[in-house]
Amino acid sequence: PIAPHISGIGSDKEQISLSLSAYKDKGLKKLVVLRGDLPSGFGSIGDFPYAVNLIDFINDEFDNYFEIEVGAYPETHPEALSPEQDLKYFCEKMSRDVEGAVTQFFFDPDVYFKFIENCEKLGCSKPITPGIMPITNFEQLVDFSKICGAEIPTWIFNRLKLYRNDSESLKNFGQEVVSQMCLNLKENGVNRFHFYSMNKPEPVLSIAKALI
Repeated sequence: PIAPHISGIGSDKEQISLSLSAYKDKGLKKLVVLRGDLPSGFGSIGDFPYAVNLIDFINDEFDNYFEIEVGAYPETHPEALSPEQDLKYFCEKMSRDVEGAVTQFFFDPDVYFKFIENCEKLGCSKPITPGIMPITNFEQLVDFSKICGAEIPTWIFNRLKLYRNDSESLKNFGQEVVSQMCLNLKENGVNRFHFYSMNKPEPVLSIAKALI
């Protein structure tokens, strides 16, 4: 199923209602609800300064029609004062009327499993689906990683850098790495994945086929 990502920052109630009404008319039920980042040039935070504000609004406005998942940062949100505080706020968000969470992308399965373990210690037991980012562009991936605090392991970074001007080799290596990571997750009990398609369906389909 397709899950549109809805950001609260910079949005008002009317904008969100119009967007979600259009999704509902198309029969879409799943949403990933995020606080979001304030785009450059915006002068207003909008009606939803935090993800929980947007979650509550959507559930009230649409009578719990949508199946909501929230964002999770297994390597700690870049704006968090500490990993402990970040985990506390995340579990508070998960206590709302949501189905579960989708993580930011990562390339080390141990990062995901450690995050799950830490959440369970705080009594946070709703499903946390790993977010998977196919690798298709070196510069784009590096930029995204810096923004969201996701670490690219050195051995992967060095190979990607080697292929930065060879799109075919980069695509093949990226598919191999991400597919193998997904298989590792699957072999350790993960049975749900959330793919960040970036409007490019083919890499997602290729990785998904490797998991069947």
